[in-house]
Amino acid sequence: MASGALLSTVMELVNEAMKSSPSAVKGLELTAETLLVEEIGLDSLDLVMVLVKIQDRLQIEIDLDEIPRFRCVNDIVTHLIEIRRASAA
Repeated sequence: MASGALLSTVMELVNEAMKSSPSAVKGLELTAETLLVEEIGLDSLDLVMVLVKIQDRLQIEIDLDEIPRFRCVNDIVTHLIEIRRASAA
């Protein structure tokens, strides 16, 4: 899966989290640089749910200790690329 497809997948799942989270800002247009907590208003449980859905969809393991690294949508995509590179090596 190319990085554009990864970005699309992550944005789709973040959008789902935004719709279901009572604390999230509704109607915000997502970009790769959209801040997950500061702009969208996702909390740690929302982020965990997004990561679990990513794991299920992409059949990969994400260390939940990495959550503090994920400030924006693109941080998640970058981490997914790193995981794929490491598994291909």
